Amino acid sequence: MTSSSSTSGSGSLSSQSVPSSMESGATLPTQDVVDGYFSEPDETEAAEAGWGKLIPNGRGFELLDLTKDVYLFGRDDKLADVCFMQAAFHSSVFFRLSKKHFELIK
Repeated sequence: MTSSSSTSGSGSLSSQSVPSSMESGATLPTQDVVDGYFSEPDETEAAEAGWGKLIPNGRGFELLDLTKDVYLFGRDDKLADVCFMQAAFHSSVFFRLSKKHFELIK
């Protein structure tokens, strides 16, 4: 009886055998293979990511991802894509800014 129980035990071990590629000492890759070291992003990814960022350097400003070709900056919220808020400036400086102060072009 002991031989039949050891046979059934070894039978269960043989069903979990190591694949033949591992038996020969071959290794399997652990990471996906990438086509090229520095592949360019797809056009859709590039359009979503934009072409630049404006990073705030003071309070009252926000991070801006640049995706459009032209941005107009100024005090007038009806004209400007990026409107300067009075709270971000001393009042004497704020009123020196034009309604259409400058354009940023790609």
